[in-house]
Amino acid sequence: MHDQTAVRSEGSAEQFRLHPDVRAEVDSGYQGLAKEFPSQVSAPPKKPPVLPPLVQEPDGVRLVAR
Repeated sequence: MHDQTAVRSEGSAEQFRLHPDVRAEVDSGYQGLAKEFPSQVSAPPKKPPVLPPLVQEPDGVRLVAR
């Protein structure tokens, strides 16, 4: 079961609605909850996508590897 599914089925989101003074620090699996309750839930930022390396051609043109 995904973290977000567990939050919904266990009623954690409802608890944040009922108790606006509650704060939580969570792992990256709960980013949706942090987005829904930004003043109450703190999650680490998303990791940036891994970009392919740039290839330097002999004529000086830089190409992105695919």
